[in-house]
Amino acid sequence: MVKTERLRKKRLFNWFDVLNVILLGFLLIVTVYPFVYILALSFNDGLDTLKGGIWLVPRDWTLVNYQEAFKDDYILNSFFISVARTVLGTVLSVVLTSFLAFGILDKRMKGRRIIIKYIFFSTLFSGGVIPFFVLMRDLKLLDNFLIYIIPTLYNFYNMIVVRAGFESVPYSLEESFRMDGAGDLTILFRLYIPLAMPSIATVALFFGVFHWNDWFAGSFYVSDKALKPAATLLQEIIANAASDNPDIMNTALGQAAQQSTPQSLQMAFVVILVFPIVCLYPFLQKYFIKGAMVGSIKE
Repeated sequence: MVKTERLRKKRLFNWFDVLNVILLGFLLIVTVYPFVYILALSFNDGLDTLKGGIWLVPRDWTLVNYQEAFKDDYILNSFFISVARTVLGTVLSVVLTSFLAFGILDKRMKGRRIIIKYIFFSTLFSGGVIPFFVLMRDLKLLDNFLIYIIPTLYNFYNMIVVRAGFESVPYSLEESFRMDGAGDLTILFRLYIPLAMPSIATVALFFGVFHWNDWFAGSFYVSDKALKPAATLLQEIIANAASDNPDIMNTALGQAAQQSTPQSLQMAFVVILVFPIVCLYPFLQKYFIKGAMVGSIKE
C-alpha cells in the first residue's frame, strides 16, 4: 500500500516536471525568438529580405548593413553620446544616491523621518511635461548635454535599494571605524560601499540601462542632431519607417548601398544598440540577484 502511494506521488511529480519544462520552453521561445529574428535580418541582404521567408537564419549572409550603419558619422556620434551619457550619468547617480542613503541611515539624525517622508512625497507627484520643459529652458539645459545627467541624478526607489544594502552592514563595524578616527566619507567608501556592493551594482545596472535606452530626453529636449543619443536615433528610424517616408529614412541613415534597405539597416542598428547591455548583464547578474534580495528576509 505504501509502495503504491509512493509510485503515485512519483508519477504526479514527473508529470509536473514535464508540464513545467513545456511551459518554460514555450516562454523561452517566445522571449528569444524576436531577438533571433532581428539578428537574422540584420545579417541578411537587404533586397533579399524584402522577399520574406526568413525565420531563424539569414538566407543571404552579408555584413553590408553593419558597414553602412557604422559608416554614417551621425550614427557614430550618437553612440559616443550614449556611451558618455551612460558612464557619466551612472557614476554620478550611484555616488549621489549612496550619499543620500548613507545620510538618512543614521537614526540619530534630527528630522530623519520628515526628510524621508518629504523625499517619498516628491516622487508621487509631477508637474507634468510642459512645466518640466519650461524649467529646463530656464535652467538653459535645452540642447545641452547636461539635460541627460542632471534631471536623472536621483531616484527614490534606487535609494531604498542602496539603503537596504547599507542596513545589512553591522553597526558595530561603523563604531570600530569611528573609534579609529575615520570620518563619514572614509566610512562610506571603505566600509559601506564595499560590503553593500550587490546593492550598488544593482542600482548601477538600473541607472545604466535607463541611460542607454532612454530616447525621450533626446527627442523632446534636444534639437541638435550632434547631441542626440543612439536610442533617440533608433526611435526616429522606427517612427520614420512606420510613416513610409524614404526621404527621412535616408536622412537618418545616410546613403545606403544597394544591398541595404531601411528595414535591414534598422535591424542592424537594433542589434548594435542592444549588444552592449547584453554583454554587460552577465557580469552583473550575480550582484543583481543578491542586491534584489537584500532586505527581503529578516532573521
